[in-house]
Parts: sequence; structure tokens; C-alpha cells
Amino acid sequence: MWFEYWVNLSETTDKPIYFFRFEDIMANPEEELVKLFRFILGMDSLEGTVIEQRIKEVIGMGSKKTQTYKPRSGGTNKNLANYLPE
Repeated sequence: MWFEYWVNLSETTDKPIYFFRFEDIMANPEEELVKLFRFILGMDSLEGTVIEQRIKEVIGMGSKKTQTYKPRSGGTNKNLANYLPE
């Protein structure tokens, strides 16, 4: 349903719309990021650009270095004893 909405929107507007799947970014991050930045920048190729260099640097760091969020351990409300009832 949501995809049909966005496809219809893309056909009725002059604004450029880029569709991507999260699964594709997770499976092939470098390839998908290159496609995304080519779209954003309106370029046929990123070859030799700073963006290409940065994508390669970040991908080269590995998933542990580029992880943006690490869930807390210890469960919820573990600090509840530090607060007054009111």
C-alpha cells in the first residue's frame, strides 16, 4: 500500500524521488551509497570525488566502527531506585 502511494506520488510530481530498500543497503552498503550519492548530487559517476573516498573509508572501518546505536544492557528501569516517588 505505502509503496503504491510513493510510486503514484513520483508520477505526479516534478520532484525527484529516490527509492531504496534498507535490506539492499545492509547487503551491499558501498554500492547502494554510491547510487544514493550519485542521485543526490546529480552525477553519473563519483569516481575521483571526495564522496567516493569517504564512502570507501567508512566502509573500510567495518561494521563495528560504523555502528550508530548500541542498545543498553541491564534492562529497563535499572536506575529507578535513584528517583523519588513524586
